[in-house]
Amino acid sequence: MYVIPAIDIRDGKCVRLYKGDYAQETIYADDPRTVINIFATQKFPWIHIVDLDGARSGERVNQNIISSLASAYPESIEVGGGIRTSEDVAKVLSFGVGRVIMGTALTSMSEKEMRTLFATWGEKVVVGVDVRDGKVAIHGWRETLNTTLLDFISLLEDCGASRAIVTEISTDGTLAGPAISLYTELVQKTSLSIIASGGIGSLQDIRAVSHAGVEAVIVGKAYYEGLISLETMASFTN
Repeated sequence: MYVIPAIDIRDGKCVRLYKGDYAQETIYADDPRTVINIFATQKFPWIHIVDLDGARSGERVNQNIISSLASAYPESIEVGGGIRTSEDVAKVLSFGVGRVIMGTALTSMSEKEMRTLFATWGEKVVVGVDVRDGKVAIHGWRETLNTTLLDFISLLEDCGASRAIVTEISTDGTLAGPAISLYTELVQKTSLSIIASGGIGSLQDIRAVSHAGVEAVIVGKAYYEGLISLETMASFTN
């Protein structure tokens, strides 16, 4: 298992939200480029970047910043937020991004459209599934569908997806620990590679998700709050 450090961008700044609430935001850096330069010193295989403005609006709001970040860490960042079409995928990849994350858009696609998407882009497209009370949440976590996580994961697997980032919203930004039982169940019930996101607050939390069998875990606030060092995060990678 490896660790993926996270940069969430809102209004051009590096921020973190609490439980996905845009009204509960902490700003950690005015320029995300200073943060990615720090991450780059440890040679993480991937850096996770989310355009929070894009996630809400459905448009690529911070694409100029993301393009700059990609040039600093070419082919090794994954980007989500506001990516809704195959054309969006192509555009973001053209910046030098290694892979893109699609979530909300997939919930409105037909099975045929999803099959075409994954057949076209393969592992360049990572599924982003945000979960609230076992159901799939979309549009920047503002809307919850009746679709269960397991049903959606099963559909994605059938349509050719290979990897999913799964965020339990109730834990995100809380530092209170990840949803271990959720990730354990997913690893057991799907062949998708699962990346855990949300709730990491300690080294013990990282070890716990590792034991659950996930491919990787995303760490954001715990680093920014000084609870986990870069060296500790990178030790799972190197």
